[in-house]
Amino acid sequence: MISALFIKKWTIRYNYTVNPLKLISSVLCFALKNKYPLKRSALTYWEETEPSRINLGKAKYGGPFLEKDVQSVKTFLRLTPLLIVMIIIYFPFQTLGRLTEKKGSLPFCFLFRTYVAEYVVIIISVPLYHFIIKPYCPRKMRLSILKRTGLGIALVVLAKFGYIALDLLVAVPAYADNNETICLVKSVINDTGYHDLIISYESFLYYYMIPTCINSLGALLTITGSLEFVFAQAPYSMRGLLIGLWFSFSRIYAAVGWMMVKPIEAASEYLVPSCELYILIMNFVLMLASFVLFVIISQWYKLHSNEDVFNAHFVVETHYENEFNRRDQISTYGSILSEAIS
Repeated sequence: MISALFIKKWTIRYNYTVNPLKLISSVLCFALKNKYPLKRSALTYWEETEPSRINLGKAKYGGPFLEKDVQSVKTFLRLTPLLIVMIIIYFPFQTLGRLTEKKGSLPFCFLFRTYVAEYVVIIISVPLYHFIIKPYCPRKMRLSILKRTGLGIALVVLAKFGYIALDLLVAVPAYADNNETICLVKSVINDTGYHDLIISYESFLYYYMIPTCINSLGALLTITGSLEFVFAQAPYSMRGLLIGLWFSFSRIYAAVGWMMVKPIEAASEYLVPSCELYILIMNFVLMLASFVLFVIISQWYKLHSNEDVFNAHFVVETHYENEFNRRDQISTYGSILSEAIS
């Protein structure tokens, strides 16, 4: 804000966009109040100046809004459900192996107590895609933004299923041997050999890098694809609103996700074989529902073009409007000339 105040005198501000919230509410209110086209006579005017024939036609068939504004509102209403579904990935998830009470080896701590695997996948995948896959991939094999986003959601669903399978492989034998549930969500753990039991699976926990890498790749495709799609499809006057909705829903999902973990944490003593298993199942169900809804809504969604589309009716109306104005001017000049001659 301070920097914006300093550079304010060097910036040029244009007020050529309307308030998107005001436009959306106005169009929706008009559509609810006027369910049928307005029947307005072309011979009656209630403006101070005589409106053009084009404006009369718009007022008669489309209401007091431009066609571009109405299409922008329709695009916003179509894009919002797709935006909500695409970023369900922001629900947080728990993974086995985040130990806080006992020290492990240095590689173990480096891999399981940090996000190094996710960062490595991102650092490798982004240059690989931009400099190798995208330039040299045949045009027919290139995926659209929606397909890339759907592929990312599918990879996240696969990673969630992998987490569930690995959690069962660890928790079921531990519960069968010691008759004790495993829950790494709680910060305080009892002293009944629980730590030794989990640390004994340290070598097994390296297999968790497989779904972690798959989940990171899916999250990278989903997050970048959803942002790119929203920015490309959003009408110019509503880009800021939709990007703000994207970030708002992502934070809402994160907060709601952590709140959904609390009941499972409170009932961890009664959940077998591990409390994290139910958290992983919850996340798997949410991501699977996200993928199904994404497929359905993406097929229903109609792509929006921000470029000016050729409109033959508008061209014809403009031509005849100019022709009528030209004839009126000629008749006016003719009458003035005849009066001057006489």
